[in-house]
Amino acid sequence: MFADVIKFELLYRFRKPAVYIFAAFFMLMTFSAIATDTVQMGGAIGNAARNSPYEIVRLLGMMSVMGLLALTGFVATAVNRDYEYRTSEFFFATPVRKSSYLLGRFAGSLLTAIAAVSVAALGIVLASLMPWQDPERVQAFNIVPYVYSLGVFVLPNLFLTGAILFAFAALTRKVLYTYVSMMGFVTFWAISRTLTRDLESTLIGSLLDPFGVSAFSLSTRYWTVVERNTMLPPIMGPMLLNRLIWIGVGCGVLAFAVWRFRLSVAEKKGGRKVAAAVAAPESSAPRMPPARALPAATIAPPTLSFTPRARLIQLWHQTRTESLGIVRSVPFLVILVFGVFNLVGGLFADFDQLESYPLTRIMVDMIEGTFAIFLFIFMLVYAGMLVWRERAAGQHEIQSALPVPDWLPLASKLSALLVVNFIALVLAMVVTIIFQMSKGYFDFEMGIYFRALFLIQLPGWFAVAVHAIACQVFTNKKIAGFSVMIVYFVLHEVVDSMSIEHNLYLFGE
Repeated sequence: MFADVIKFELLYRFRKPAVYIFAAFFMLMTFSAIATDTVQMGGAIGNAARNSPYEIVRLLGMMSVMGLLALTGFVATAVNRDYEYRTSEFFFATPVRKSSYLLGRFAGSLLTAIAAVSVAALGIVLASLMPWQDPERVQAFNIVPYVYSLGVFVLPNLFLTGAILFAFAALTRKVLYTYVSMMGFVTFWAISRTLTRDLESTLIGSLLDPFGVSAFSLSTRYWTVVERNTMLPPIMGPMLLNRLIWIGVGCGVLAFAVWRFRLSVAEKKGGRKVAAAVAAPESSAPRMPPARALPAATIAPPTLSFTPRARLIQLWHQTRTESLGIVRSVPFLVILVFGVFNLVGGLFADFDQLESYPLTRIMVDMIEGTFAIFLFIFMLVYAGMLVWRERAAGQHEIQSALPVPDWLPLASKLSALLVVNFIALVLAMVVTIIFQMSKGYFDFEMGIYFRALFLIQLPGWFAVAVHAIACQVFTNKKIAGFSVMIVYFVLHEVVDSMSIEHNLYLFGE
């Protein structure tokens, strides 16, 4: 039964477009980091080879951290979708054992996430083959660093985080709690990373880092360029101890989830009262007074207005509905949290290397450099969700019959993307201002913030939103629209290497 549950879970997952979207995203990230210096993940490559063993391990280790984006969505619904679709009773009534049911669902979700994250290795291989690469900075293909990265970082990290998130999802039976636990786990990881900055707590920080990134940095801190191009971190000392500790934690959490889970339907509040009311004799029920005829009321027929003012009111209400739907959605909150963490991490990492005050112009550049990728992910995901939402819910025919012009639904979706982008940029500005204050710098220069974020970056992101929705409309396929946008992102990042610098050739510049 265990194998049957895994097979069922894998077939279900790989029939959904989310797996391929995440796989394309991870491949896009590593491809961009290797193909160009514009996109940096955890720092610049430096003088080492672009596909050196050190760089391969570092990037794939970071992808295992980013894999939380995919893993949370997979494991959060592995068990909870049975309750959502009201099929839990059927599964619980079958002769399948509890361990086979739970571990099969977990293993299927974990294997799906591993497959999606492992595609990031393909991005490194493809980027190293691009014609604009300097041949002296590209090494011959070697499979050993990829196998090392998957075995030491990707598989243990996804197993650990998957076990923790799966335990929250299975025991609480609430998807929201799973996302909250993910945010708490990321916060713990960020705290552990700060311990490595003090020489006295470097060892403790490397052991407390659940992803092993700090242990990797500690093992390779003093490596030369030659060592980065030829060697792999030895699995000993803090690296070995870190991996054993957190793999053990993952096994313990998973065992606890299996032990505490009950193959029973949770009793709803008020169930006993409802049952008692149903079982009460009919004679004990209070008698209702006889119904009286109500006086006839004169109801005025509604008047339809097609004036420009009425259209603006409709646009306002529809934009508000679309915007609230985005802001209240869990994927948007997850993307926003990851964007803020990436921005904060970049601020602290780069500021330690700067011999300058945290000037506002530097803060604006940091927002554009570290926060932009998450705004693009937001555009990529929500353009498809907004265009296809009515069709996915089976309400597109009703919407098409409404007495509104064709441009109004499209304008409301674009306006909603603009509003949410504005909110995200405001949040990024607040984060950088708090960072400036923490460093004792209070000359915020709000004029520079306003001009750079809301007069330059925001219109550019609105152009990207138009492009994303246009891709969905013209291709008339969600996956095809995503693919066109991913190709656009790759081309936009590598045009500098192709000697295409004129702004008229660059979309949104």
